[in-house]
Amino acid sequence: MKVRVAKTLDELKSMIVDAGDNVLYRGQTKHYGGLNSPAIMTSFDRHGCIPPKMMKWSYYAHGALKYALGESVNSMEFVQAVLQHYGWRSFYLDLTSSAQVASWFASNGFESDRGIDMCEDCFEEPMWLVKQRAKYERHQGSGHIYIIDKAAAVEHHVGLHDLCTMKVQSGRPRFEAQAAWLAGPQRGNLPIECFHSRIIADKQILADFAAEGDINATDDLFPPRDSDLVLDALLNLPWMEMKLPKDELGIDIPVFARSLELPEYHDSFKKIHSPNHAFYRGAMVSQSIENGELEKPPFTIREIPEDVLFGHPNPYVTRFPKIWDIIGKEKFAVFEVGSLIRFPETGSSPSYGKGISIQRKSKNIVEISDFEVEHPGMRIAGAGVNYGWHYQVSADGEWQRHIHSKDCPCNNGDRHERLFRSLTILEHWLTKPADFDDSLKP
Repeated sequence: MKVRVAKTLDELKSMIVDAGDNVLYRGQTKHYGGLNSPAIMTSFDRHGCIPPKMMKWSYYAHGALKYALGESVNSMEFVQAVLQHYGWRSFYLDLTSSAQVASWFASNGFESDRGIDMCEDCFEEPMWLVKQRAKYERHQGSGHIYIIDKAAAVEHHVGLHDLCTMKVQSGRPRFEAQAAWLAGPQRGNLPIECFHSRIIADKQILADFAAEGDINATDDLFPPRDSDLVLDALLNLPWMEMKLPKDELGIDIPVFARSLELPEYHDSFKKIHSPNHAFYRGAMVSQSIENGELEKPPFTIREIPEDVLFGHPNPYVTRFPKIWDIIGKEKFAVFEVGSLIRFPETGSSPSYGKGISIQRKSKNIVEISDFEVEHPGMRIAGAGVNYGWHYQVSADGEWQRHIHSKDCPCNNGDRHERLFRSLTILEHWLTKPADFDDSLKP
């Protein structure tokens, strides 16, 4: 790998041109590794994996992309794009097709800290919101542009994925603004054979080169939520209460963090929040009914682990003897998780998923649907069951899709298929609850 030093803007441009067109770029404010052996690895390799959070990120990343693209998104690299570019970890490495984007990242360093908003929910109840405030700031010294040879990456079996092939319905998502590519999935360092060269230049020269591509500020590469539908979907997720020790002064004000913490590059302070913003304190519908806060519904409710809805069964099954036994006796059963689930397609609203509803409609016809709640501010205001899809149960216990006149008319097949796949995990939990890291018992 060649290491070159650009002492002027013209020299930098010349080196970029010399590299040719069949290359990709990565910019860093610091170099890691040896002189001719850069240590460039994925965020999973650097920070590790946290399975519960990974499941949630994957779930919502898929939904956010589907919301933005207006079609089913099944490609893992595109889901990983959301994980990588909006604040979580993945097995992929960030690259770009723009040398000027790489120059900006090579001249501006990422900084973040925790901030607290003191504000109120829609009922004017006080609360504190903890946020990860983030920014990029110009650094002094030298920056580094790594030039990746596409042909060499393919030869060494490194997958390359152009994220700009995703066409959003409107706006400008982050991965488009950054002309983003991903390399991977990758474990360990990117093979040295993939590097064409490394360019070292003063950060001011790199910043000047980026400015020629109209990249001058954070907003140029991190568009705000009104321009980025994917970011908007992620920021619409409900807030979750942080269980902290009681204040020694006796101040009992709840503290919340986002369901999925992500770096926030734009001010999002609101003094009084909309009813469409949920701040979840752990209330369960089953408990609210017992306390007389909600009317008793015509079904039983069981509490289940979040894994049932956020997990990824592989493979999934189509026979559910434990579930069949329950609805054979009760006809109508609901399984509730201890969190709120945002459906990106509903946009900003007080409606959230809370679990799975399973109804036995006739001798061998079953309807599977979402169990939902209305949750303005910090309160559950109501609960109910949505329309679902119907399934026919054969004599040998296999559940098969059955088109029915009362099927949900939402045309969101992906959402209903996810519910059906969740039955595999639900059946597993009912059969072997000890396999789940949760105190709930069936």
